[in-house]
Amino acid sequence: MKSPVPPLKIALEQSTREALEVAAAALFDPDGVKHALLRAAGEGYDTCTFAPEKPLDLSQTPAAQAIVERLTKEGLETEWARRTTPDGKTAVDLVVRWGTRRIAPVS
Repeated sequence: MKSPVPPLKIALEQSTREALEVAAAALFDPDGVKHALLRAAGEGYDTCTFAPEKPLDLSQTPAAQAIVERLTKEGLETEWARRTTPDGKTAVDLVVRWGTRRIAPVS
């Protein structure tokens, strides 16, 4: 028989999940994402990276999954990119690409 999960562990897991969901909801707000993408495109970029303020992995949250689905339906490419912060922690960023055509080839 499996041992019951201690109450503290349940509380910690729930608190962590809630914190990740709050951070993801803020970072991946559809209107905010749209404005960031339009701003990046207006500055000449064909990619935009969404990085959490803290080194967190928000990729499995409902907000992250919803924005990836929405962006994919719009024909954009998305990728989760891992990076190491200066203090050695791992962060996971959402990179969005739309691959505009170049005016002239770079030689």
